[in-house]
Amino acid sequence: MEKQTFACPSCGGTLELKYRFSKMAVCGYCNQTSFVENGQLKLAGDKNELANYGSKLSLAAKGTLIGLKFMIIGHVRFEYFGGFWDEWLVGMDGQSDEFWIHEDEGDLILYTKMETETIPDYQQLKIGTPIEFAGKRLFPTEKNKAQILGGEGELPYRVLPGQQADFVDGIFYGEGTVFSFKFLPEETQFYRGQFIKWDEIVIEKADNPYSEQFK
Repeated sequence: MEKQTFACPSCGGTLELKYRFSKMAVCGYCNQTSFVENGQLKLAGDKNELANYGSKLSLAAKGTLIGLKFMIIGHVRFEYFGGFWDEWLVGMDGQSDEFWIHEDEGDLILYTKMETETIPDYQQLKIGTPIEFAGKRLFPTEKNKAQILGGEGELPYRVLPGQQADFVDGIFYGEGTVFSFKFLPEETQFYRGQFIKWDEIVIEKADNPYSEQFK
C-alpha cells in the first residue's frame, strides 16, 4: 500500500495514510477528524472517540483473512433502531479492491466494493421485492435508516458523527452471496459480500501506532 505522511491540523501529530483512496482521517492522538483535500488535511467536525466494546478486531490489526495477508486501516460505527454495527476497512495484500469486514453481534461479512454507473433510489427499494441490477437479480431483505456514531483511522469516504447513512441489504438470487447498498451523505455505494467465520481470521499483530504518546 502506498503511504502519505501528514501533520494533524489540530495537534501536529504525524498521520501516515496507507490507503491511496482515503478521503478522511481521524487522528489517533487527539481524535480530530480531517478531510483529505488537494493533498492536505483540513479540519472537519468535532473530536470524537469510539468506545471499545471488546471486538476481536482493532485498528492496525494485522494477520491473514481467507488466506491473504491483511491490515485494518479504518473503522466506522453505525447506529440504528436495533443497536449498532461496526465496519472495518481492510487492506489486502496484492489486492486493489476496497474490502470491508462488517461486524454485527458476532456475525461477519466480507464485502467488496463494486463499481457501477448508477444506484437504485433508496425510496424505490422495497423489502421482498426483487430488482434487476448490474445484470443480476437482487432480493432486498433489510432496509434501515442509520446514524454515523464516528470513525477512526482512515476512510475512503467523508462522514461525520450524527450524519444519516441509510442501507438496503439482501441476497443475490441463486449465488449464495449478499449485497449492500450504502447511502452516505456525499455518495452512494454498492457492495457484494460473503459470510465469513471468526476462524477464517488470524490476528498476528494488533499494535495501535498511536498507543504511545507522541512528543
